[in-house]
Parts: sequence; C-alpha cells; structure tokens
Amino acid sequence: MKQSRIMLLMGATALVAAAGGFEASHGSAGLPSPAPPAFASGTAQPSSDSVDVAPAALHNMDLHFATADVQPLVQTVRTTGVVAFNDLRMAQLSPPARGRIQSIEVAVGQPVRAGQRLALLDNFDLGDTRSHIAAAQASLVQARAEASAAQAAALSH
Repeated sequence: MKQSRIMLLMGATALVAAAGGFEASHGSAGLPSPAPPAFASGTAQPSSDSVDVAPAALHNMDLHFATADVQPLVQTVRTTGVVAFNDLRMAQLSPPARGRIQSIEVAVGQPVRAGQRLALLDNFDLGDTRSHIAAAQASLVQARAEASAAQAAALSH
C-alpha cells in the first residue's frame, strides 16, 4: 500500500514536471502573463496558505462562491444487495448427546452469557437408559412378589 502511494506520487511529480517543461518551451500561448502582485508599503503580505490567481485565470476556472450554512444531509441510495448474518458473531452449537429439542429458551438476537441454558434437549440415550431401569425395577418387584408367594406356599405345607 505504501509502495503504491510512493509510485503514484512519483508519477504525479513527473507529470507536473513534464507539463512545466512543455509550458516553458512553448510559451503561454498568447495568454497575458500575470504581473507579480504589487504590495503597498502599508498592506499585509499574503499568508503562506493563500494562492493568488490572475483575474483572467479565475474567469477560466469557472469558480462560484457561496456562503456555507448548516443543513441536514438527506441522501437516498438505491442498490441491490444481500442481507446476511455476521459470521464473526455466530456460534456453532452441538449437543452433548443424541436427542430432540423440547424447548428453546432464548430468542433470536437476545444476548446470552456463558453457562446460560439455551435449549432443553430430550436425550434419546438417557430415555433408553430410563426405560431399562424402569423395566428392571418392574422385574424386581415381580420377582419379590413371586418370592413372597413361594415363601408363603412353603410355610403353609
């Protein structure tokens, strides 16, 4: 970037130098040369940030002057485009296990903090484990009932 600026500056300088050499070798093509400004002894010298322009050159520049005033800037821009989310502010979520989302507890665009619950997941593996536990507990209850019935039958004989 810096190198391209330097090259641009060098090119512009060469262009100005070439134009100045052309101007000096061919004269000013019939334009009257402006006389150097004459300063009376009582007038102030121009400041270093001002430019003196001859009246003929000023007329050729087609400059217009106006008083500046503060106004609101209203500008309409019509264009086509695509509205998309910001990739840098998007998080990828992956559940710790297989399951189905039962509820989502935050809204789109709502700020969240670390550790906050975003959704409630019905874990399929946990559901399978719970059903196995329930089946085992039912088998245990049935085995105890059968054992009690066998004991009662053995005592009655």
